[in-house]
Amino acid sequence: MDLIFYCDESCHIQFDHVEYMSLVTVFCSKSRTKNINRDIRKIKEKYRIDTNQELKWTKISNSNLQLYKEIINYISEKTYIRVRAVLAKKRSVDELKLRNKTYDQWYHSIYYYLLKHPLDLITEAKVEFDDCFLFIDKKDIYTNENINILANYLNRHFAYGHNFIPKAVESHEHQLVQVADIIAGALTYRKRFPQSNTPKNELCNFIEEKLGPLSVKSSYKSINYNLLIMEKEEL
Repeated sequence: MDLIFYCDESCHIQFDHVEYMSLVTVFCSKSRTKNINRDIRKIKEKYRIDTNQELKWTKISNSNLQLYKEIINYISEKTYIRVRAVLAKKRSVDELKLRNKTYDQWYHSIYYYLLKHPLDLITEAKVEFDDCFLFIDKKDIYTNENINILANYLNRHFAYGHNFIPKAVESHEHQLVQVADIIAGALTYRKRFPQSNTPKNELCNFIEEKLGPLSVKSSYKSINYNLLIMEKEEL
């Protein structure tokens, strides 16, 4: 069995004047992906949108809110689809200098925390699997190089030696990358605008109802949805 971790982030740029960033992975066994992609495309068809149209946090409005809710509801009902998220306070330039780190190195450490929890629980449960595929949304021309650096970092830091295989992907081709984008956007939006009266905040409330809190750390044993909030933790 192979695992696929579909990953995306929100507010991850170093100097974007946003204090927190989020990383999210929506993951499942590779054997499940064909049916999941088919099901989510059917939901899109129900709402009369092109099945290749990309779902994104930035596109949420009153006119399509029910579509996004149905996607979240679908994820919540499938126990074989799991969500792991990290909401992390960004390190300042001075903090990074004290630890002799670059921002990219710190960013890679957040990916480590993102994946450590699900892999720890899978290992504890003695579930055997082969490779870990990292499907990461293609952001720019440097993504292929950067994700290879990330994979090398993860392979060095995980003691139990999983084989991480990174791939920069077009998010419109992978439905669960789109779901990761939605949840990542919800995490940073709720942190920045907790009291706003908008369709996005309504979706945040729905995500909390169906999956779990967006502003409270999950217990370690939470499996289907798990959130880590990092204020000071650091490798």
